[in-house]
Amino acid sequence: MRFRNKLALIAAATFGLGALPAQAAVQVTGYQYTPPAVGGTLSVDSANFTEYGAAGRFLSTIQDLSTLTSLDRYTFCIDVLSGYYTYAPFEDVTLASMFSNPTQQRVLAGLLTFANPTIDGQSNTSNMSLSAAAFSLAIWEVVHETSSIYDATAGNFRAYGDLSAAGTLANSYLARVQSGEWSGDVNNVRVLRNAGTGVNQNQIYLASASGAVPEPSTWAMLLGGFAMVGAAMRRRAQPVLRFAKA
Repeated sequence: MRFRNKLALIAAATFGLGALPAQAAVQVTGYQYTPPAVGGTLSVDSANFTEYGAAGRFLSTIQDLSTLTSLDRYTFCIDVLSGYYTYAPFEDVTLASMFSNPTQQRVLAGLLTFANPTIDGQSNTSNMSLSAAAFSLAIWEVVHETSSIYDATAGNFRAYGDLSAAGTLANSYLARVQSGEWSGDVNNVRVLRNAGTGVNQNQIYLASASGAVPEPSTWAMLLGGFAMVGAAMRRRAQPVLRFAKA
């Protein structure tokens, strides 16, 4: 096997550590908005719901209850009608198990695939917050809209007031997915589904390493893996002495 291939395998194996099983009983032990959320007015007509709420991206710490291991993921709420509570039971499930509509699956996968790179690629915290709020609104629009037209500023679900700018940006993100410019793998999107009797926000996240934030223990393993690569490179770089025949 070529050395370059070995390096790729080590990196892939290292970033893959900490993944949850295909379906797991989990709990969220902590979360925070990262970057800061944007507040504004949200309405869902079918639920007779209107409130001044917050839109944004969470950094959630998810603990697998069978192994007690934890990992951090950037997540987005998919239920604007409920609150987000720690130490409540969830099931980590596939996107298809929550949404049977292929259009919803496709649009959500496209949004999740491009959410973190787009948010983190902004030039300052204010723009990051606006982008994170826009992705949050776009996801809520896909989940709560009852018509075939996705518009985060009109229809059954809508955002307005201080969230108007985020709503307009959300529509541009939705248009990119619907045009095919943005797409993603449905199987790479996971849902934290409320598994208790109480009301709790379902969360959605990208399961790949690009949607993950390594924990300190994972960073330690990463450094160990890179140390192995460095040692292999040093061994490879040692000169071989050859003696000329007399």
